[in-house]
Amino acid sequence: MHEGYFKHVSHTENEINEPGVEAETCTMRRERRLKHENDKWDEEYYMADYADNAQILELLKWRHPHTTNVENFQYTDEENAVILRLPRKEYLPTPTQTHNLYLTLLSLLFSYAYECRTNHRDPTPESAWTLATLIPACSALDPPNSLPSKPLTFSADELSDVLITSYRRSLAFPLYRSWILAEACRMDVAQFLANGKRMVVRCLLEMKSILDHHEVYYVYSKIWVDDFCVWAQAHASDDVIRSLGMHVSALEIRKSSIGWSLEELEAATQAVEDRESDSDDESDAESAREDGDESDGRV
Repeated sequence: MHEGYFKHVSHTENEINEPGVEAETCTMRRERRLKHENDKWDEEYYMADYADNAQILELLKWRHPHTTNVENFQYTDEENAVILRLPRKEYLPTPTQTHNLYLTLLSLLFSYAYECRTNHRDPTPESAWTLATLIPACSALDPPNSLPSKPLTFSADELSDVLITSYRRSLAFPLYRSWILAEACRMDVAQFLANGKRMVVRCLLEMKSILDHHEVYYVYSKIWVDDFCVWAQAHASDDVIRSLGMHVSALEIRKSSIGWSLEELEAATQAVEDRESDSDDESDAESAREDGDESDGRV
């Protein structure tokens, strides 16, 4: 639906665009995305966040208001004004394209959940970067592309594939890189969906506001979020969205599916902590013995 937005991308400060100057013509977007994720993956960073996770545990305590306050839902006057300014378009997607739109929606909502949870829904100058970086449809122009046997019937495998990509990106790029944080974001996504398409539209409108106010990354609002706001409001099925929420909540994403030996790294980190703890205990015991000898007058 869009072209020309990346024609002069080499002359902008776009740190998100992974395909580079070939963004609109590249035919190997997925391969480039996977390579970029693998290149950015940092074992030591992940182990450090695993070992020193006090801040992450605090982030887990936060509750998104869109997952709790859902009674008597009404759009605000500001939200209604933004909705009225959205492009007036008619969408005629095929059943397969519609199926993949729902899958892409999951990656958008995961990015939004991560951004909100790490900043307590108080955007920072880095928020637009975080949102677009975590969405493969933005950073790599690589949305999910499934060939369903039956459209709008979502298998656990294809839902997992979408979220595995979101997990990978959340573990490779942003400030906090934690498995338990990614799991919390998945559950936030499930709750957004369970609360229906009006709540999903509200989440998208908040994403749009963040991206629209960035001088470079507004482009991702134009080529993705604007259309998703219109599509979700006018064409998405509330029943399908709520059903997706139940399926996402019930998913079990395995660490082994990420491809980066997370369990081994966690075990190694825990082993180091255990050795250090034993060493500290021995030092404390030795100090206690020396203190006892001094009190007995034998030193």
